[in-house]
Amino acid sequence: MKKTYRIALCLFVLLPVVFSVGWGSGTAQLPDPPIPQTDVMRSRTTTILSSSVNPSKCGQAVTFTATVTSAGPTATGEVKFWNATTALGTATLLDGVAKLTKSTLGYGFHWITAQYLGDSASAKSRSPVVIQVVRPLIKSLSPASATAGSSSLTLAITGLCFPKGNSFVPGTQAFWVANGIATQLATTFVNRSMLTAVIPDSLLNTAVTAHIYVQYLDPLEGNGPKSNLVRFNVTD
Repeated sequence: MKKTYRIALCLFVLLPVVFSVGWGSGTAQLPDPPIPQTDVMRSRTTTILSSSVNPSKCGQAVTFTATVTSAGPTATGEVKFWNATTALGTATLLDGVAKLTKSTLGYGFHWITAQYLGDSASAKSRSPVVIQVVRPLIKSLSPASATAGSSSLTLAITGLCFPKGNSFVPGTQAFWVANGIATQLATTFVNRSMLTAVIPDSLLNTAVTAHIYVQYLDPLEGNGPKSNLVRFNVTD
């Protein structure tokens, strides 16, 4: 009788364990694995990212600098630079600093981060986001001047580094700026490297030094950054 009692007691004690592992939520309720001793011993690090020029122009070289500070010895190893989820490249730390230069970022806004990959003594870390703004670039205007009192004229604008293929797209508009006032011009998309814009005679009545810029306008996704300013002279 005593032997039977012991067997029943053992089953009673073990059954909750069996049911918890095999018929609970489908996943065994096991304790978390211990943190590897190597990670526990690594010193905490902080990564800060900066840009050499922001905003930048299309095609302009921009140097991203990652500075890694450690609570322990000076961090060594590599830093990986990211544009959102796209890897830009990797650089090696020298005295806690790693640099990467890029001149191929397209027109628009870029979410840049730096990820320190860690070493045997220093833990991994990632920088806050730096939003790099790349402006479109007007290469030339034709014509680049007019005589006061002229009738309206059509301006040809050539450029680089606009959205969706680094070229002009429908939705890019030209603006006339004179005496601190910006006026949107009637703009036509010609092809991926050219726009035309009509300058009305009302803007050509008197001598003035004006400037032209372009900007991609999208009421749903938001407007893009403005281009460089290119001078347009109205002379007597």
